[in-house]
Amino acid sequence: MGSMSNTGRCLSTVVGCVLVLVAVGCSDAPAPTAPSEPKSGAIAFTSDRDGTEQIYVMNADGSNSTRLTNGPANNSNAAWSPDGKMIAFARSGDGNVEIYLMQADGSNPHALVGGYQPAWSPDGKRIAFTIGGPGLNDDSYVYTVNADGTGGTYIAGDYWPYEAASEPAWSPDGTRLALRLREFWDEGGYYTSIVVMNADGTNWRYVATSSDDGGGTVASPAWSPDGTKITFISYGRVSVVGADGFGEHALNTSGRPMGRRSPSRELVSTPARELWTFSS
Repeated sequence: MGSMSNTGRCLSTVVGCVLVLVAVGCSDAPAPTAPSEPKSGAIAFTSDRDGTEQIYVMNADGSNSTRLTNGPANNSNAAWSPDGKMIAFARSGDGNVEIYLMQADGSNPHALVGGYQPAWSPDGKRIAFTIGGPGLNDDSYVYTVNADGTGGTYIAGDYWPYEAASEPAWSPDGTRLALRLREFWDEGGYYTSIVVMNADGTNWRYVATSSDDGGGTVASPAWSPDGTKITFISYGRVSVVGADGFGEHALNTSGRPMGRRSPSRELVSTPARELWTFSS
């Protein structure tokens, strides 16, 4: 698995159909989503304030921002381990992108496997991730691997031009994965879908689909804490659908993202490239 070089807690959570920020070190619950009212903790995020994308942590109130990564490479996609002791992240440079692990204080960074978009399983034993380029015509695949880098397992994604998988997200009980799938038509167009499947890649179910003829796709799936709903981005707005594929509706019907976008391009590290917060 280590040959694939081509390519504490901070999470985006849905609580009562509200997308919120949550912090690390809040509870010992096995779910990958933290409680809606964390007692204390830190938020990990990516910022290019110093010229390259680096990973920082800060208190939940925005104070005490501390840089964890250094060097000329770009570092992003930070993901807290469920116990808050480690952070997985993607490091890109020299045409390669690899998933690294480091301690929560930034110490002992070491390469795990080639890939990006890491997502910890709720028990902290496995990491789901994406391999392949992010471009429209690039192959991409979702794999899982043990937290020590062994036991790599293919989950989804086929050879172009058929389908490309990315953005994995574990269900709270660790039995399922949601991910983004891009598939091409014979006529040359393509559509994107949010797909739910067993954690071993079996028993697929399409829960949301969107063509690209309107200037947008579906992306960035995230589970509700009880595992019954999934939020995702669709044509520039946040939508929610049942994990069974029923009840899809937009949380923002104006067609424009709500909230405030950071002018310094500071990104909270979630499968979504940018995090928007909403009130009910």
